[in-house]
Amino acid sequence: MQELQGFLIPSKVENVLQLNNDNLYIGLKTLNNGNSWLQLSWDSSMARIALSAPPKVVDNKNKYSFGTSLKSMLKDLFIVNISLPKPFERIIKIDFADKIGNNIPIKWSLITEINGGRSNVILVSGLDNIIAQVAFQVSSEKTIRPLQTGFSYSYPPKTGGVYNPIESNLCYELFTKYIKGVNTTLSRSLLSNFHGLSPNIINTMLHYAGDDATYNVRNVNEINDTYYNRLYLIFNEWKSVFNGNKVFNTFCISPDINRITKDYTMLLLRDESSVPEIQSNKNNLQVSSYLSQYYSRSQYMKEFNQMHSICKKMLRIRFEKIKKNIDVIAQNIESVNNAENITYIADLVTAYAYSYDKSKKVMKCHDFATNEVVNITIPTELSATEYAQKLYKKYKKIKRSENILNELRSKAVNYMEHMDEIDASLENVLYNEESMDYDEMATLKDLYDELEELKDVPIFTGDPDELNQNSETGKVKKKNKTNKKDVNSGVKSSGSTKKRLSGMLSIDIIDENNESIPCIIGRSAKQNDRITFEMAKQHHVWLHVQGVPGAHCLLVLEPGKTATAKVLQDAANIAAFFSKARGSTQVPVVYTNPRYLKKITGGRPGMVSILKNDGVLYGRPDNFKK
Repeated sequence: MQELQGFLIPSKVENVLQLNNDNLYIGLKTLNNGNSWLQLSWDSSMARIALSAPPKVVDNKNKYSFGTSLKSMLKDLFIVNISLPKPFERIIKIDFADKIGNNIPIKWSLITEINGGRSNVILVSGLDNIIAQVAFQVSSEKTIRPLQTGFSYSYPPKTGGVYNPIESNLCYELFTKYIKGVNTTLSRSLLSNFHGLSPNIINTMLHYAGDDATYNVRNVNEINDTYYNRLYLIFNEWKSVFNGNKVFNTFCISPDINRITKDYTMLLLRDESSVPEIQSNKNNLQVSSYLSQYYSRSQYMKEFNQMHSICKKMLRIRFEKIKKNIDVIAQNIESVNNAENITYIADLVTAYAYSYDKSKKVMKCHDFATNEVVNITIPTELSATEYAQKLYKKYKKIKRSENILNELRSKAVNYMEHMDEIDASLENVLYNEESMDYDEMATLKDLYDELEELKDVPIFTGDPDELNQNSETGKVKKKNKTNKKDVNSGVKSSGSTKKRLSGMLSIDIIDENNESIPCIIGRSAKQNDRITFEMAKQHHVWLHVQGVPGAHCLLVLEPGKTATAKVLQDAANIAAFFSKARGSTQVPVVYTNPRYLKKITGGRPGMVSILKNDGVLYGRPDNFKK
């Protein structure tokens, strides 16, 4: 809060952007620090207010009315105050006025309530405290505290414990009396007694007070006085920060201290030697810089997981669709193979048509070779000759569809192999919080685009008439399913993949001379195509797991150089790791010169034929992990 006040007061509003349902960006021109952006987020898992990097503006045709309204109402106004109106409540108030100066009336107050899933942003009139705009309106029918335009604004009710630890002058005896007065666990007692304590802060205090991680779940009467003494000292140390009696140079966000919830929490450092390296920005805003780093990673992880989940769901639906298609095609191919039996029945009906008694409905025939009796049921509405002609026509229709069915089966198998490749790629595209030196999201979007293309898999219902309507061209009509929403209807297409292949991964292999040799890995069909048919040169080495879906790997050697056995083995380990056989101990990996690769005619992107291989190595995925 002190950083925001010192950096943004005064500042002039130049722009307001709302890029999605949960985030608002206010572009500001400060007096001494140039242009800056303030982010207000009411996301249920990452609600916050903090300085931000300039937002990535996209072509947003459906503009959000809340952000548009705020822009028209706040543009050219000045931020004159930022405050916490309710102690220990996560409510931040930003006051706007027409100009800078003393005794200038407040025109608008933008109030951010950070409260998990009920987080909200409200614009309130400085004149009469009436709500002018609200991110999410809450009607009076659902709550006793409505948040609607035209209603008077009131702060949320107080949360947390009974006693205010800052105002209360607690001695050790009174401190322990309050805690032991509630027959529950230590963490619950602290939470219910003292206002302003959160579960994360409590777990941090308990950690510093002792090494036993079970204290937070123990009953208050089971804990000894030695531990209570240490906890009282930590409690007073925390109080002194808010009273202004003690200043800490920095703080960290760490998952290691909080062993109970394993969540990130703000910790006031008691030992400067444990301060992690922080990438402060040019204005030395240490707290805001750290928050920006943490939340940018959190936001990236959330978007990554959402996209990954959508792709997995799309893939499952496509798999079910093509498997059903293959089953129907297989049944029809089997009927084609049994088509000779139709002509056999038709021949018998033709031969014995003279003896057919229509009143009996069954024609008694004799097999041409064995003379065994064969009973054939004739439809009542047809004569024997008409029935025989119908069978002959059915036979011709089935035989005409044979070539189309074989072509459909070949296409369906190609689709299935392509989806196996996508499935393997999705398994290899994983969020890595420690290392984000390559853009995994770009690869995910490539895979999403490929799944979008697979949405138009031809559907064959099993009706031979459907095939023969287009028997001359060999095409099969596609079902129109516009009345049903696809699973990815809420996600926008990521655009042309020609413009975006930044997710391609390159890993350096160190040879015996301590020189690095790049190994490029394609983790989508389009990346594989580019590696194999655009980037690969004759002096490179191409690798792929044998008989299993996986990434195309390219060992980028300098002209005139050859790969040593160690380098080839390391590359084989990489190829094995980025394949569907990652869980195996060892995997056969083919390597060859790129000139021996040929694109399969009619095959899906990334599908190649190896005309000649230079050898097979056994890649060990676990060796790459190490």
